[in-house]
Amino acid sequence: MTVLNTANEPIFLWDNMTVNTDNCLKIELEGTTSNRMGIDSKIKVIIGDDIQYAYTLCGEGYIAQNSQREFFGLGQATQVDAVGVQWLSGQIDRLEDVAINQTLKITEGQNPLSAETPAIVDFQLYSNPVANTLQLTTAQTLVGGELTVYDMLGKRILKQKL
Repeated sequence: MTVLNTANEPIFLWDNMTVNTDNCLKIELEGTTSNRMGIDSKIKVIIGDDIQYAYTLCGEGYIAQNSQREFFGLGQATQVDAVGVQWLSGQIDRLEDVAINQTLKITEGQNPLSAETPAIVDFQLYSNPVANTLQLTTAQTLVGGELTVYDMLGKRILKQKL
C-alpha cells in the first residue's frame, strides 16, 4: 500500500509481511446491460452455511479509489458452493462449485439464474414449510433431467439426477 502525505512529507510504502494460509476469492464484474463496471451490483458468496455479501461501489474515502474487484475471505474452505450477482438491470447470474484462490470475472448475462423455461409446468410441493420430507408430485414423467432444491438463503441442499 502506498501512502501519500501532504506538505512535502515523505511517501510511505507499506508491505504486508503477514504469513497467512487462508483462501480467498476475488470477483471482477463486467456489465453489458448495466453499467460496464458493475457498480451497484450485489454479490453473494455461499460456502456451506456461511454467506457473504458485497455491494460494488464506485468510490469511497478521501483521495482514494476502490479496487474494481471485490474480495472475499474464505478461511480454510476448499471450494465455494455458489456465487450470485444481482445486477443493476435486475438480471441475476449464478455460478456453482467455484474454485478458490482466483480472480473470477463475471460478465452480466453469461450465467443466468434460469436460462430456460422449466419442462415441468404443473407440479405440487408439500408440506410447506418442510420439516424432514418434501413431496413433489406431477402428472408428467420425470426422466433424464436434474432436480436441484435451494433453501430460502440460496444454499443448495439437494441436487440429484432424475
